[in-house]
Amino acid sequence: MDLNTWQDLISDWYENRKHDQVERLEAILYQAPESVFGPELTDEQSKAIACWLDGCLRVFQYARYQNHQKAYQTLQYTSAKLEQAACQPMTDILIKDWSLKRLQHLTVLALEFCNQQQDQ
Repeated sequence: MDLNTWQDLISDWYENRKHDQVERLEAILYQAPESVFGPELTDEQSKAIACWLDGCLRVFQYARYQNHQKAYQTLQYTSAKLEQAACQPMTDILIKDWSLKRLQHLTVLALEFCNQQQDQ
């Protein structure tokens, strides 16, 4: 799938979304083409990676209190994809920087989430 087709899918989900359509959102997120993560920085790529991250965080929030394993897996998947983008030698430095900053936030979020699980 190319970037424009994927952006059309995610944009359609945002325009017509319902909170119970998380499964549909997940399917779209897992179909994200590699061009979402680089290597070239374009306006389309920038919007796509931001929408992808927002979608992943929505899936996490949805699963957070109902399905702890799925919530944690979502955080790990999201972190792994950003880590992968940051480690690619040909990826634009601004994408790497953006990915690493978001990865720091995700790491804190994962630690907080794990601490909450221990309290329960």
